[in-house]
Amino acid sequence: MNRDAYVPRRVAAAAVGVTTTTFNHWQERGWVTPDGQRRTLTTRPNKRRRGHLEYLLGDVLDAARDTKLNPRNPGRQTRILITV
Repeated sequence: MNRDAYVPRRVAAAAVGVTTTTFNHWQERGWVTPDGQRRTLTTRPNKRRRGHLEYLLGDVLDAARDTKLNPRNPGRQTRILITV
């Protein structure tokens, strides 16, 4: 994947396996990186669809990774390894 590409919201959400609702939260509020900084998605106007935005794919991938790694994320699954 080209991290420098700009893609529409629906394509970006599908690329990282999140709902458009989650994607909208990242757009409105940003997300927290592992070092505690808040980041927001980089956007540009969509040239083909007036009034719509395109999103930098690298930011979308970072948001998905950081959200999954965040211990405060309610969707994060905790795995317990039991050895005998």
